[in-house]
Amino acid sequence: MTNGTMRAARVHQWGTSPTLDEVDVPVAGDGESLVRVEAAAVAHLDRTVVEGNFDVKPGLPYIGGVEGCGVVVESDSFSPGTRVLLRGGGLGVKRDGTWAEYVTVATKHLTEVPDGMSPELGATYFVPVSTAAVALNSVGRLGTWWNEQLSSPDDEIVIVGGAAGVVGSMIAQIALLQGARVMGLVKDGSEVARLAKGVEPIVSDNRKALRELESNRPATILVDTLGGDDLATRTS
Repeated sequence: MTNGTMRAARVHQWGTSPTLDEVDVPVAGDGESLVRVEAAAVAHLDRTVVEGNFDVKPGLPYIGGVEGCGVVVESDSFSPGTRVLLRGGGLGVKRDGTWAEYVTVATKHLTEVPDGMSPELGATYFVPVSTAAVALNSVGRLGTWWNEQLSSPDDEIVIVGGAAGVVGSMIAQIALLQGARVMGLVKDGSEVARLAKGVEPIVSDNRKALRELESNRPATILVDTLGGDDLATRTS
């Protein structure tokens, strides 16, 4: 690709919003790929870095964006036009990130995106899906606890606090795919429509349903995505 300029959102001072600047298009070095960014996320880590509260601080000004999705322009491993997930390798922290029209990244940190996945989904699914998988399988051991306590994996019951949120929805969907019965705790009736198909809704203002849960304690796994001062009450 010939040299040129691009637009990028750069942070010039900690705790301030980025500004849209015109900068040079980066040049891929050995073992790197040049990717045209189609979608970039604003992740929780991005906010932490921008506020200046992260232990690792990029040199100012820097281009933020720890996650994204794009199309390969130049690479020694991927064919041009391949859509890839952008995550890792110090993006947005140790090197310029995805808040730009083009970005370079170590090729080993690129992951090809399945056909049919939109750039927006490709840029945002990694963190909620990986968080959900770790919570259910590494911490909760979904699908293994029943070996000792239950007659079949179908008896596994997962209750998800905040099931209408991004992480909560991923937890619920993965649990359903693995054969569990899933109950989703939501704030009010407006969030019920956002639950994944197959999730049994529990609305927080339904005192009768909450009393039944407290009495029966049916969950084999309880995953809370909300935190806060009410955590002890929800998990007791």
